[in-house]
Amino acid sequence: MILCGSALSFMEKKVLSEKSPLFGRRDSQIKLEAFNYLDAAKFVPNYSNEDKAICYGIFGYIPCK
Repeated sequence: MILCGSALSFMEKKVLSEKSPLFGRRDSQIKLEAFNYLDAAKFVPNYSNEDKAICYGIFGYIPCK
C-alpha cells in the first residue's frame, strides 16, 4: 500500500502514531520536495511560457496537465 498525504503533522500524529493500526508497518518513507517552476513546466511542454506561468501560479508546486 502506498499512502500519500500533504499534511505531514496529521500523517505522523493520526496515521502513523502508536495508536494507529498502521504503526510499525511502515517499511520506508519518502519526503518529496515541491517542484520548482522549471521542473513543473516540463509536464506541459506544449504550453506557451505564459500558460506555464499561469498554471504554476494557480496550482503552485504541483504539475498540472
